[in-house]
Amino acid sequence: MAMDEPPSAVPRPPSSRADASTSSGRRPDWPWQAGAVTIELLERIAIDPAIGFERPTVRGHRLWVSLILGHLAEGWNVDAVLAEYPQLEVDDVRACLAFGAQLADRRFADLDTAG
Repeated sequence: MAMDEPPSAVPRPPSSRADASTSSGRRPDWPWQAGAVTIELLERIAIDPAIGFERPTVRGHRLWVSLILGHLAEGWNVDAVLAEYPQLEVDDVRACLAFGAQLADRRFADLDTAG
């Protein structure tokens, strides 16, 4: 962060891959922050005890976010997910990824002090 920037300024990722590394070849560190598109996508995720057993689901469907993320982790591409679940839209899959990114951005504490 430059000295003339206010402390609340958040560094943004570079706009192109060519700009994504420093002269040393390392990628600069910057905090991930949800943008307007991500926030809009997250509106597609719901946690309703009556629908998903208090697990996050794709709004309007009985599909857990973890199910979609699991398929992607197993190597499915978006087209394969949409073929398996034709009621979903591309933005529903993107919303699952955005939700996972939000969770991964949280700090977790190990409460197991016995081990």
